[in-house]
Amino acid sequence: MPAPIPVQIAGQSFPSINQARLHFSGILQNCQIGQPISDQDRSQILALATASHKFFVEDEKSTASVVNGNYGKKCFAVSTNKKAQIISITLSLKNSARPPAPTSALN
Repeated sequence: MPAPIPVQIAGQSFPSINQARLHFSGILQNCQIGQPISDQDRSQILALATASHKFFVEDEKSTASVVNGNYGKKCFAVSTNKKAQIISITLSLKNSARPPAPTSALN
């Protein structure tokens, strides 16, 4: 069984990609399409987008929302400078995950 890959998003550490995915999926499930997102959740979503996509910059003009994505599934969207980008939680976490520590070779 492979070792869990730790993930750190905006100072918040998760022991594995799956634990981080569950955290962000929980935020997504608690939000409704078209409803405002709390400031705390907004900052976490923007941090996720920033950690995985270097072109996003968290500032006052950046917004996070919940939209209908492909196949009618809810997903996060981040808008900055009038450009909107749908965010895949799993892909974002994989892009921002720390690589596992190298193992030493047995002699």
